[in-house]
Amino acid sequence: YLELIISSCEIPLISMKNKKILILGATGFVGTWLSRALIYADSRLNLNLEITFIGKRNTTEVLQMFSNHHTNISAIQLDFFVSSDGPKINSDILFHLITPSSKSTGFNDNFYLEKVSINSLHFLMNQSSSSSKCPLYIYFSSGGVYDSKNLPKHPFVESSALIEERQASTYQKVKLYSEKKLGEFLAQNDSKVFIPRLFTFYGPGLKLNEHFAIGDFVYNALINKRIVLDAPDTIRSYMHIADLIRAIIISTAKPSNATLNVGSKNPISMIELASKIQNLIPNTKITENENRSLASYYVPDPNKFNTTFAYEEIINFDLGLSDWLRQLTVHT
Repeated sequence: YLELIISSCEIPLISMKNKKILILGATGFVGTWLSRALIYADSRLNLNLEITFIGKRNTTEVLQMFSNHHTNISAIQLDFFVSSDGPKINSDILFHLITPSSKSTGFNDNFYLEKVSINSLHFLMNQSSSSSKCPLYIYFSSGGVYDSKNLPKHPFVESSALIEERQASTYQKVKLYSEKKLGEFLAQNDSKVFIPRLFTFYGPGLKLNEHFAIGDFVYNALINKRIVLDAPDTIRSYMHIADLIRAIIISTAKPSNATLNVGSKNPISMIELASKIQNLIPNTKITENENRSLASYYVPDPNKFNTTFAYEEIINFDLGLSDWLRQLTVHT
């Protein structure tokens, strides 16, 4: 998939030549893919990138993850649960992907989630005094900021109502807070701030048996455990992680002050998803609880992003799912 990303994004990648890049949260699902894609592109296209990774992981461990003799990479260990303080690093493009979003990264600990998210955001904004002229900040928000209660079953657009703070989870609150603070930051600084609101994704490297439906379904199928559908009519859409990375890379070539939906526009119900997994992993069993009251709808309208950046998905869901499960079954 790295070769697919590079070959389909060559022009925007070349526009990144000689850039200094800062990545907060390089070792998560999306961060790992973004980091590997940039390092691979640097080697293939001779981009002369300087990439700095910041997070709580040991620096030696991080550098070993991304070691490549062609790329000028460095790592700084900072624990944003403790503080927002840290060195100021001259950067042209700054990526924030550090919000805990799975059980293994602290998603279920509300205090930890809030502290890490807010401290890392403040660290990001404090970089403005050391950054190059008009740096590009890319903050990864979430489609979870939209109010999904009592919503007709149609895709979320950027003008859809946002969830009220009193009804929001801690994760939703930190995303709403961050979007607001970055809006204030933009009004006071000569910078570009792009906020992609991400929806649901899948593909190699996604942690199984976390809070993601597709990961849970795949995990259960792999260990011969029944897939239980509490709400079989729930609707999601899934974009392959390589298509997401393509979208983010393409967005860097046309710096834009915008908050836009990024995700697949192709809806799929949970019973359809479970059935596709069942077809790919023999002997998978499915139970439907038929609790229609729990059904929800979480699908973006990504037309604004797709139009702004002349973007389109290129990985078919059925093919991407089949390839991912093939890789997983080989290693189990």
